[in-house]
Amino acid sequence: MLSLASSATAAEAPSITRPTKATEASKPTRPTGDSATTTAVEASALAIVNTALLKPLRERDGKQERMSRAAPRPRQRRARMTSSAPVLDSKGLAFLTFALDQQHGFASADDAWQRDVDVGCIYVDSGAVYVQRGEHFAEASTLLGKKPRRVDDHVCIEGATQAATTTTTSQAQTTAG
Repeated sequence: MLSLASSATAAEAPSITRPTKATEASKPTRPTGDSATTTAVEASALAIVNTALLKPLRERDGKQERMSRAAPRPRQRRARMTSSAPVLDSKGLAFLTFALDQQHGFASADDAWQRDVDVGCIYVDSGAVYVQRGEHFAEASTLLGKKPRRVDDHVCIEGATQAATTTTTSQAQTTAG
């Protein structure tokens, strides 16, 4: 009897002592822009994504039973900013895009990460976080099992406002030069 108890403890020990890289989620995985303001905006947006999305997902994953019939939860998740500068939607609101990556198993190399599992955007001024579901965007709370609410069509879609501004600027430079 004693040997069975000690072997069960030894089998469970790796899952208890397994190191986690909680700080990995807060690190950007690509070089950030040259501007200090862009880096500050990216850092604050990444902090909001970590607080509003990754932390609640981690808490929900921790509640799953080990011997559950549900699909195994990812061992780690991380957020990456995919845009270095804010983009304007059709209403002129600035947003940044991000991607969520996840890792299953015990591999620690960057190749083990499943990239762009979920993509979304965060609005710079309001801090509202949205994720893409099919061709449309929904509030990030849908990943936590909340009922999806309809969002406006302009959300997370680069608008004609910015395209018109850049076209007008390029036309002005052409006539001036």
